[in-house]
Amino acid sequence: MKKVEVLYTLMKSGKPVPVETMIKTLDVKQGSIMCLISALRNDFGGEVVTERDGRKVLSYQLTNADKVKIPTKIAKVAKPKAAKISVQKVKSTVARKSKVVADNSEIPTLEVHEIDSDAELASLKAELGLTESYAE
Repeated sequence: MKKVEVLYTLMKSGKPVPVETMIKTLDVKQGSIMCLISALRNDFGGEVVTERDGRKVLSYQLTNADKVKIPTKIAKVAKPKAAKISVQKVKSTVARKSKVVADNSEIPTLEVHEIDSDAELASLKAELGLTESYAE
């Protein structure tokens, strides 16, 4: 049960309920009691009177317990039904055109040369703008 419901069951007799009783029954601190009383007032329309000794609140009294309506069961929300979706299987075919090359003049060739010395490597790095910080 929610703590507001427990608080309401404590107070529904209309008699003053001591704060200490509320703290022990609800197992909360006094600041939480004030929050629950505020929820009872604002959310459920309860009229609560306080009995005080100076600034200290001694007890709370619910004066209109018959008009307070606290929902005891949570209404279940119906899940929206999804529209039926029909899926059609579609086959996609891919046709590839093969290109027949008559002569090898259209295909570029790549010439690969080995680097023979460190001096040649250094000159290539200088040409490309690479520094010595790159690892080999």
